[in-house]
Amino acid sequence: MSSSFTVSVLSGQLESGWKDGAAATAKFNHPYHLCDTKNDTTLLTVCDTLNNRLREVNRSTGSVYATIGSGIAGCKDGSIKDAQFHYPTSACADPARAGGLYIGEHSSIRYFDGKTVTTIAGHATQGFADGAAKDARFNLINAVLITANGQTLYIGEHNNNRLRCMDLKSRTVKTLAGTGKAASVDGVGTAAALASMHGMCFERSAGVKLESVILIATMHGLRRYEIASGELCLRWGLGELTDVPVSGNQLNSDRLCCDDPPTLDRLFEYSETGQRTTNTQFYVGCRMHSKRYGTGVVHDIERTVCNLDTGWVDG
Repeated sequence: MSSSFTVSVLSGQLESGWKDGAAATAKFNHPYHLCDTKNDTTLLTVCDTLNNRLREVNRSTGSVYATIGSGIAGCKDGSIKDAQFHYPTSACADPARAGGLYIGEHSSIRYFDGKTVTTIAGHATQGFADGAAKDARFNLINAVLITANGQTLYIGEHNNNRLRCMDLKSRTVKTLAGTGKAASVDGVGTAAALASMHGMCFERSAGVKLESVILIATMHGLRRYEIASGELCLRWGLGELTDVPVSGNQLNSDRLCCDDPPTLDRLFEYSETGQRTTNTQFYVGCRMHSKRYGTGVVHDIERTVCNLDTGWVDG
């Protein structure tokens, strides 16, 4: 099997910081996640985690010209410029509202309606609790994923080691999988265990019903959660944390997200030391500095790995 990649800088610099403007002069600080901007397909929304802001980037030019958040770490609701975030790590576009965004951060879920940021679940204090959204507690949300009908928001937690969901109509939160203990155990619902979730997306393999299966990137491998049965199993990987890859099936701190509509049929995986993808087009948020763009084809996702050592080399 063969693969080829071309990687180039879309926006940002090696030096971390915060600066809007042209691609060559813009600065980021740990851009952890990015997603489609629903009302404008020319834009990407980037979670600039250590700047405690969300940024908008032009897909073609790399220019950064819109920012959500004051940059002050906190949980204050308010306008675009006044709202405070506490390490925003994930976001997804609201399919029911142009410009709407669901944002996952340290211990709460926030919603941006295009003008104002409000807290819809969780609290400034981290913890674990299901129930009414206002009473729910989270601990380092690393991934949010929404259904096409806008009714269910899936939530992946790093420190609570759980997959949870929020019914956006009733505003209730429940746990779908995970015991809270960092481990790799197959099973159904809360009998299964997973460790340190880093990202997730719906599986779009041939023969798989749309939005019926969630792929979850964890410390121990790529896990597969079947929504109807509640079954969680290891899709591929080692099932345990190790520095020695086996047959190339090694995941360590990978993150997943779906590419932009209308296709939504591409899988993107990113880690600080490697990447695997079925994309012909993908975007990479590199730790502490730029957002990068690449093209490539991988013929066998389970066997072909493109390793990127820490640093900045295009090609």
